[in-house]
Amino acid sequence: MRKTVLLVIVCLFTFLVACDGMSNGSDGDGDSEKEAYTVSFFDGDILISSQSANIGSVVILESRIKSGFTFGGWQINGFGKIYNNSFIVTGNVELHARWLEGDWIKISAHTELYNISNDLSAKYILVADINLSDIANWELTGNFTGEFDGNGYKIINLKSNRSGLFGNVSGGIISNVALENVNLNCGSSAGGIANQVSGGIITNSYTAGNINASSNSTAYSGGIAGYVDNSKIINSYCSGNINASSTYSPSSDFFSSVYAYSGGIVGYISGGEITNSYSTGNISAYTNRHALSYAYSGGIAGRMSENIIRNSYSAGDITSSSGNSSVSGGITGRMSGNSAIINCVAANSVISGTSGYITNIGRIVASIDSYSALLFDNLASDIITGSFTDRLYNDGTTVSQAELEIPSTYTGINWNFADVWKMSVGNYPIFQWQ
Repeated sequence: MRKTVLLVIVCLFTFLVACDGMSNGSDGDGDSEKEAYTVSFFDGDILISSQSANIGSVVILESRIKSGFTFGGWQINGFGKIYNNSFIVTGNVELHARWLEGDWIKISAHTELYNISNDLSAKYILVADINLSDIANWELTGNFTGEFDGNGYKIINLKSNRSGLFGNVSGGIISNVALENVNLNCGSSAGGIANQVSGGIITNSYTAGNINASSNSTAYSGGIAGYVDNSKIINSYCSGNINASSTYSPSSDFFSSVYAYSGGIVGYISGGEITNSYSTGNISAYTNRHALSYAYSGGIAGRMSENIIRNSYSAGDITSSSGNSSVSGGITGRMSGNSAIINCVAANSVISGTSGYITNIGRIVASIDSYSALLFDNLASDIITGSFTDRLYNDGTTVSQAELEIPSTYTGINWNFADVWKMSVGNYPIFQWQ
């Protein structure tokens, strides 16, 4: 009888322990069970496959082949950040194959990147990160008219006293380019993606590093491009410091003028547009002559003419210095012609300028030389310091620093947080693909 009772007690104890373990989500080894999520792979609207994976686990991604197309990685729901080799699971997710029409030349080494100069009209796609640390002075010569897709990979340690990634882009299309640890000290024009862009398009790209242009006549310096003509820059940013300096030389024509244009995205833009872009580094422009010298600096563009800047912001310090005329603005230094700044934000701490004669400073724009220029629904931080000119028209609506760190401030001026921007409270907006 005692043996029977003892057996019952032991069985009951074992059962209760097992039940307690299950209620606490523990397995036989005492480890917590992880919730399984589903990772689904699509080609267009067609489900290719799916698999279960625990949160935090790494899913290895495979490339695909389709006749007439080049595979360009995977994207969540078909847009945003590009994933190529692996993906960390954070929940249920749909990954869609990205296809580029036609045959693209694949680049996996810096020698192949340099060989772009042999055919400037072809289509190129990165298939690996590229380190340019062994290249003392990078330069791609000629006008690039083709297409270049960074494909979610990075180009790091680009340094040059001649050009950015490209010297000149003429009608070309640049997308998904990531440049990190850039160090440019160029001549009259410098830009992370390209020194000059004419009739081109740059999208979903960024530069991080320091960019400088210097000349004894005219200098253009921009985080993405130095000088831009009738082109579009969309969904791009720069997190480095930008400087343009033009120093008059006694050997130059005494009656010649000197100009310096420095901007977080472009130094000077004439025609075209800058949309959904931002800069966070410090911007400066300098000219030394006491007459006929002009320094323009702006958080997005040093100077703009006949173009639109919209849904963009800058957050670094903006400064200019000139022996004659200095111009500093949170979005642009100067507007000319039929230009417009719409739904933009100056989140800067300092906007300043010094000169021997004329100084113009504005929270949005410092100087306007056209009655047809348009400013609409622009915002500026209440912590910006500087002696501003023409506040009522040039300076935008004042908002607090706290307001600049919440999404509703930006959705209130028609920023797209569905598939372009994202942000966490206490920070500025960044792109969905970051």
